[in-house]
Amino acid sequence: MPDDHDRNDTDPLRHLRVLTMKQVSELTTYVPQHIYRLERAGKFPRRRRIGPNRVGYPLVEFEKWFAARPVVDLNDDDDGNLH
Repeated sequence: MPDDHDRNDTDPLRHLRVLTMKQVSELTTYVPQHIYRLERAGKFPRRRRIGPNRVGYPLVEFEKWFAARPVVDLNDDDDGNLH
């Protein structure tokens, strides 16, 4: 049985998939308040209105944002003291 990763690679509706705030928070480990701050500052994908009482983050936009995050330099001593 294929896992979710395999299914997503061939999902014809991938461009329509939407993440909830809970999912975004779990994926980023950011609290919702920080996500809202980043969004207002233009540093995070904007939510889309799905219905009268529902908003979500387009999966493909979240993936682009994540892919654009800098990779940690293992010799860098800024965050995590990795050497």
